[in-house]
Amino acid sequence: MKDTIFTRFWAIIFYPVAAMDAVRENPRYLQAGLLILLMVGIYAGVSLHITGPEQLDLLKDTKMGEMISEEDWQQRYDEVLNLGNVDRVYNGLQAGIGILISLLLMSLVYLLFSRLSGGTGTFGQILGVVFWSGTVGMGLAALVVLPIVLAKKSSMDVVLGPAVLVSDRGVTDFWFQLLSILDLFKIWFVVLIGVGFERIHGMERVRAMTLAIGPAVVITLIMFGFGRLIV
Repeated sequence: MKDTIFTRFWAIIFYPVAAMDAVRENPRYLQAGLLILLMVGIYAGVSLHITGPEQLDLLKDTKMGEMISEEDWQQRYDEVLNLGNVDRVYNGLQAGIGILISLLLMSLVYLLFSRLSGGTGTFGQILGVVFWSGTVGMGLAALVVLPIVLAKKSSMDVVLGPAVLVSDRGVTDFWFQLLSILDLFKIWFVVLIGVGFERIHGMERVRAMTLAIGPAVVITLIMFGFGRLIV
C-alpha cells in the first residue's frame, strides 16, 4: 500500500506499530502537522459561536477577569457573537497553530529525556512520532467531540473519560479538572508515543512507555497546577 498522508493516518489508528515503523523510515511530520491543523481548525471554526462565549464566561470568573471592567466584557461578548466566516477561519488557524507549537515544545522535552535515556532516534523521528500521535490525540479527538458540542450547544462538560462522572460540578471543579487528565484520547496519544519510541529508539516496550509517560505526566501536572492558580 502506498504511504500517503491518509493511509498513514489510517495506520496510526488501526496499525500503530507498522505506522511508527514508517515514521522511523520517513517522519513526514510536516504532513502530520497539516492534518492536525485541518482537523483542529475545523473544530475551532465550526464551534466558535459556542466556545467563544463560554471561554469568556470562564475568564470572567477568574482572578484576572475581575480586573476587567463590565463595559470591556460587554464589548468582548458583542465581538464574539458577531464573528463572520473569515473570523471563524482565522480562529481555526490560531487554534491549530497553538496545538502545533505545543507539540513542538513537547518534542523538545522528549528529545532531552530521550538523550538522557540513551535513545538513538533523531529529532526528526521524535517530531514524527509526536506529531503523528497528535493526529489522533488532538486532531481526531477534535472531530469526535465536535458533533457532541454542537448537539449540546456547550463544550464545557464534553469529556471522554472518568471526568464525566463529576461533570455536574462544573469545569472549574478540582476533581473534574483532575479526572479530565484521564481523557481517552489523551491516554491514546501517550500510548502511541510509547509505541513510536519503541520503534525509533529500539527500546523495550516498558522502557519506551515509561519514556513517553514520564514527561507527559510532568507537563500535565504543571499545566494543571497553573490552571488551578488562575481559577
